[in-house]
Amino acid sequence: MNAAYAALFFVIFSLLLCGCVQQVSILGNVESGVIGEGKIEAFPLSYSPGERGEIVFNHPGENEVLACLMGKNYVGRRENVTYPRRRQPADYWTSEEDQCQKTKYGEARWRLIAPSDAPEGKYTFRVRYYADLTSNASILLSVITPAERESGTYQRSRATYENGKISISVSLPDYLLLREDKAEGDITLHFRGESMRIFDYHRFSFESKYPIIVREEEMQKLFFSIHAPKNVRIDCDAEREKGMYVVEFFGKSYADVYCSVEVEARDVISEKVYPITITARYGYYGETSPVTLELSEE
Repeated sequence: MNAAYAALFFVIFSLLLCGCVQQVSILGNVESGVIGEGKIEAFPLSYSPGERGEIVFNHPGENEVLACLMGKNYVGRRENVTYPRRRQPADYWTSEEDQCQKTKYGEARWRLIAPSDAPEGKYTFRVRYYADLTSNASILLSVITPAERESGTYQRSRATYENGKISISVSLPDYLLLREDKAEGDITLHFRGESMRIFDYHRFSFESKYPIIVREEEMQKLFFSIHAPKNVRIDCDAEREKGMYVVEFFGKSYADVYCSVEVEARDVISEKVYPITITARYGYYGETSPVTLELSEE
């Protein structure tokens, strides 16, 4: 098995070396817009009717998230709830906080109030959390003259990345060759990651008091923008929406976007490397493992 993997690696490596197109690797992959897996705890685990307790949610990572408490017969802040006919606050678990809240230093707390008139038994709670994340690729695109190519004295194009739940990598040429004050070529953007849990970031808001509702067509969708010098034109084969390019994963964990690049390089002597930044933005949601509370008469 190891020999087979080694052979496969050699073939891929050889293909990348031939010609002038390279799959740029992630150099010191920095995570941007990072959230870890959240954790939920409850104090106590057993309640009598009307007893108060607390549920605490924590998550690692640098981004604050919108955390929403979900549970059987839980309705959120007592005074914000309109109860169904023939049901009263005493029938439900409530809290002194809204069902959804922005974390502070990676933490959210709900001061829970057990129902005073509900069936005894076990009640399951979990936290669903949402975030607005970004992933970035920074490219230095090299433009050279025929004489520089002949002599071999030039810089190769290169890229670095700051990735989150979706990673970006770029296939780009070692260089673009200057011909009559113009250089042309192609790059490919590769998006990979937890696409099943991303959604249109325009749906995200820290102000939401209730879980975010995302329509089916807004799932598995990210937006990206490209920033480049004025003399660099980049056109990608992706739809545009709300002023940005759109990537839809359609049930897959990966998507590729092909882009043409044109550089007007009249002054290539003083400007040989052109900075290009690609920023992807997307909403992300996750859920904690459940915690079970028991309600019983004293």
